[in-house]
Amino acid sequence: EQQRLQTERARLETLVDKAVALARARAQLVVDAAQLEQTCQRQQAAQVERARVEQELTRTSAERQSAQQTTSQRGLCAQLLERAQATLARRDQRDQLDAQVERATAALDLSGPKLDQLEVEIARQRAELERHEQTWATGQAAALATTLVADQPCPVCGSTRHPRPARAGQEVPSREQIESLRGALQEREASRDQLRELRGQQQVEQARLASKREEIDRALDEHLGASRAALESQLADRRDELRQAELAEERVKELDAELVALEQARRDGDAKLEEIAAQLQQTRSQRDRNKAVVEQHEAELPDELRGEGAVQAQQRQVDDALAALGRELEGAEQLTRERGEALAREQ
Repeated sequence: EQQRLQTERARLETLVDKAVALARARAQLVVDAAQLEQTCQRQQAAQVERARVEQELTRTSAERQSAQQTTSQRGLCAQLLERAQATLARRDQRDQLDAQVERATAALDLSGPKLDQLEVEIARQRAELERHEQTWATGQAAALATTLVADQPCPVCGSTRHPRPARAGQEVPSREQIESLRGALQEREASRDQLRELRGQQQVEQARLASKREEIDRALDEHLGASRAALESQLADRRDELRQAELAEERVKELDAELVALEQARRDGDAKLEEIAAQLQQTRSQRDRNKAVVEQHEAELPDELRGEGAVQAQQRQVDDALAALGRELEGAEQLTRERGEALAREQ
């Protein structure tokens, strides 16, 4: 029995190294599993970050596209603003023209009766002058008639007969009075001519203003009946639209910078995922190799000794059995000596 136990113990000693190697291989598998789990977690985190970057890229690209569309309207917004400013300016110009036309019409309305009054006064003064000239001529003939002598030739017609000599029937005006009336008539006619010229200028100006107003009305078109408040509101809207387009243009520049950074982040994320994938492949390969080593060591050990500490436990059992057997042998030897001593004493 002792020999059998010693043989078993020798066999177990030869298996200890294999059991230790198996334990180390299994421990390495645990390490490999932990590394694999850690690497998978890093891969998952990198995938989440990659998805976030992709989502942010999509959102930023959509925002940029929207901002770019707004920016593309900047030229149109500027044109609309310019048109709104021109429309409001035309409206102000038309209001000024309305006031000018009203003043020109009022001036014409005043100059018409004045011109009519001057015509009446000129006609009266002309008739008065003609009457005074006729009276003066008659008086001159009567004065000449007083110098006629019978059978003497008339200094005017040369006749020697004077059947009906002229006689003054009323007071004869002086030459100065006639010249004064003529001067007053000429002054009044000059005033009339000036007023006619002024009225003609007023009519021309009124026609020019009316034509200009019609031209502005055609330019105003559908805005002709719009109030100034409505046009100012429209102008404010156009300014706001242009400002939004300008802000969108600035935002496009900011988004372009963000997109560049996000594209770089995506490339970095892809590179990181590739690196992690390579690490995963390497860790899996290492795990597979260690698994093969474990299987190899397990094949070299009996099934009952493949468990962790099984060889050491079996060794302890054999050592305990050898120790017990040793104690039994010592007891037997002690008993044998005692019997030998007893036999010796009996002899």
